[in-house]
Amino acid sequence: MVAWFNKKKGKAMAKMEEGLKAESQARARAKAGGGLKAESKERQSLDAQPPQKIKTFKRTCQHVFHPGAINRKFTLLLALAILSVIALTFGVSVVNDPPVAEPGSAMTQEEKPVLITLMGSDPDGEELTYNIITGPSHGSLSGTAPSMTYTPALNYNGPDSFTFKVNDGKADSDQEKISITVLAVNDAPVANPQSKTTKENKSVSATLTGS
Repeated sequence: MVAWFNKKKGKAMAKMEEGLKAESQARARAKAGGGLKAESKERQSLDAQPPQKIKTFKRTCQHVFHPGAINRKFTLLLALAILSVIALTFGVSVVNDPPVAEPGSAMTQEEKPVLITLMGSDPDGEELTYNIITGPSHGSLSGTAPSMTYTPALNYNGPDSFTFKVNDGKADSDQEKISITVLAVNDAPVANPQSKTTKENKSVSATLTGS
């Protein structure tokens, strides 16, 4: 217990540190009119965390602090708060994150097939299925996704592409593109066969052709 007392009339003071919870009782005596004495009692309950300051009373008094004392009202409120926290439950619903299709590219030569493996990922780790959205304009696709074989059209060289999506069983990904480059190759020339008929000892002319 800590007590402060000031005998100087009207200057009773008490100091309380921040975070201290205490109950205090002040008794003051003051002279009343006609020479009579009047006694007043003051009871304070300090439940919150008071600021660090000097508290001054208007009459001479003794102020006694009992550190650690918590009144019943505060105890009841604290118990109710604890019970409320214990009774509070949270329901967390699982939200599906959509899968992600990954763009890609491939390169091949004229008339030469190339294997293309489609790629995708899912934040929730779900198994994915692959769906072709638009096929290539200058070739064909074969096989079972995600392993696809692209075959360029005959004698075609240049850019080509197709698009696809992935699905996790609940949602589709955004559409992505596979870009394909078909390189030109030097094709060997082809001589065109032909036949001519003539008589014995008589010449005949012929024009050779090829491509």
